Amino acid sequence: MKEPRNYENTEAYTGDGQRLTAGGKICIVVNAYETKAKSGIPMLAVEFDIAEGEEKEYYAKAQEQFGGDWRGVYRQGTEDKEGNCSPFFKGMISAIEESNDRYKFNFDERTLIGKRFGGVFGEEEYEAKDGTIKTSTKLLQIRSVDAIRKGNFKVPQKKTIAPKAQPNEGFSSVDPADIPF
Repeated sequence: MKEPRNYENTEAYTGDGQRLTAGGKICIVVNAYETKAKSGIPMLAVEFDIAEGEEKEYYAKAQEQFGGDWRGVYRQGTEDKEGNCSPFFKGMISAIEESNDRYKFNFDERTLIGKRFGGVFGEEEYEAKDGTIKTSTKLLQIRSVDAIRKGNFKVPQKKTIAPKAQPNEGFSSVDPADIPF
């Protein structure tokens, strides 16, 4: 086998400590754009990264190492089914405004780039392609930077998925000839 170029200088990926931890983090917006949900409801997609602490630039490092789509994306519907402003969207924008001195959102999503916000991250289980249960950490709430710094948030309980029932689980072995119908 031929040794790959730059083998000696390449950082080894072992999977240890590579997953983002749950909790509160200070984040920064790296991109923002309008999109739509499958239902057609308008959404704002905010691409973000971790701005401070041991996990700083977590998504930039993942992008550099693995490529592909940007992994730190939070999507929020902007309107409810009747076309009115979503209170969740208003809460997200309010948290970003509170976190950035003299910033007032003017509905140009590009002005969000470079703005900081507080993020509450939680763990969720998912089923991998090979059928195993794995855990990912996701941004679940956008809060103000001040709320995160003061610890004024609750880390959500890990969202788990129920294991799939095995065939015939819960049934006893019954001879079909013994069934009366």
